[in-house]
Amino acid sequence: MSGRGNRVFAGELAGFAAQTAEPRLQSIAEAIGAPLRVAVGGRRGVGRGTVATALASAGLAVTGEPAGAEVDVYVIAEVVKPEDRDALAAARNPVLMVLNKADLALSSGPVGTAQRRCAHFAELTGVPTLPMVALLAVAALDGLLDDELWLALRTLAGQPAGPATLDTFLTGPHPLPARLRRRLLNTLDLFGVDVVVAALRRDRPVAAITALLRRVSGVDAVLDRVAAARSEERRVGKECRSR
Repeated sequence: MSGRGNRVFAGELAGFAAQTAEPRLQSIAEAIGAPLRVAVGGRRGVGRGTVATALASAGLAVTGEPAGAEVDVYVIAEVVKPEDRDALAAARNPVLMVLNKADLALSSGPVGTAQRRCAHFAELTGVPTLPMVALLAVAALDGLLDDELWLALRTLAGQPAGPATLDTFLTGPHPLPARLRRRLLNTLDLFGVDVVVAALRRDRPVAAITALLRRVSGVDAVLDRVAAARSEERRVGKECRSR
């Protein structure tokens, strides 16, 4: 069952348990509905804190130590290093590897390139790997685009800043103040800015753009895979106990 399917089932079961007032059923419903506990690890600089924030905002219980977790989420960016392999080999929980900052893989489109890299890293390490742009997930889930930023994005939609690197976006000539351009980069990075500006030019409403950011971020695929890893671990554990 996917993460979203599990949440729907848990909600329905909790409602039924409340109606029946059956203690055993209520206990089962509480166990199923409890937030999934994950430990987020990775090297410094890969965005593990942003990934942790995104997963917590999506409803997971992010723990400080793997010993208190049901699933480990290990974050990488761009490459797998020897220390990454060592950490994966030492894991005692089911592990999902997340290629964060997947938007940096731009040579043939971020999604396709990131997915190919994930397939390569999964084959290299034996650990399932998914792409994610955690910054966009946090922006969407935590509602970080306030009125000032939406106005700034609409300004860019009406008067593009032109092809930009991080430096030229901040310093190039444009009526949008540098302070707002910096806020946009901190919230969305260039890739996210491009996604929102393109949607605004197609007259997409705010709610649809927020949903687009969440979808592009890849967070829901990560949530589903984490939920599947926990379900598989529980199934295997139950089978071992029954032998």
